[in-house]
Amino acid sequence: MTQSPPTSNIDNALDAALAEVRAEIGRAETTAGALLTGLGIPFAVLVATVPDAEIETAAAVLLGIAGTGLMAAMLVVLLVIRPRFRGGPCGTYRLWAECTPLQLREDVATDRRAELIIELSKAAKRKYRGLRLSVDITAMSLTGMVFAMVLALT
Repeated sequence: MTQSPPTSNIDNALDAALAEVRAEIGRAETTAGALLTGLGIPFAVLVATVPDAEIETAAAVLLGIAGTGLMAAMLVVLLVIRPRFRGGPCGTYRLWAECTPLQLREDVATDRRAELIIELSKAAKRKYRGLRLSVDITAMSLTGMVFAMVLALT
C-alpha cells in the first residue's frame, strides 16, 4: 500500500514551486526590459548615421533588412512584456477583478496552488520563447549590419 506524503510536505513543495515560477516570470520580465533597452542602441545608430550617408545599394539593402529585423525583435519583446487581462485562472487577480465578494471568498478558500503553478509556468514558458525569438532575430540583424558595414567600408 502506498502512503501519501504528509500534507505539510505537499504544502511546502507547492509553496516552493509557486515561488520558483513567480521568480522565473520576474527574471523573464527583467531580461525583456534589458533586451529592449539594448536593442535601442543599434537601432539608434542606424537612425543617426544612415540617412546622411552615401552607401552602396547592397549595403543599404542589408542595413534596411537589419533595421527591419531590429524593429521586429523589439516588437517581440514588447509582446513578451505586454500584460494579458482576459479572464484568468482561479486564484488570480485577473479572475478576482470580475468576482463578487462571495465568489472571491469561495475562490480564496480553495487551494488552487497547483493550477496556478501550471498557468504561471505556461506564461513563463511563453515569455522565454518570445525572448529566445527576439534574441535570434537580433543576432541575424546584427550580422546583417556587420556585413553592410564591411561592404560600405570596402
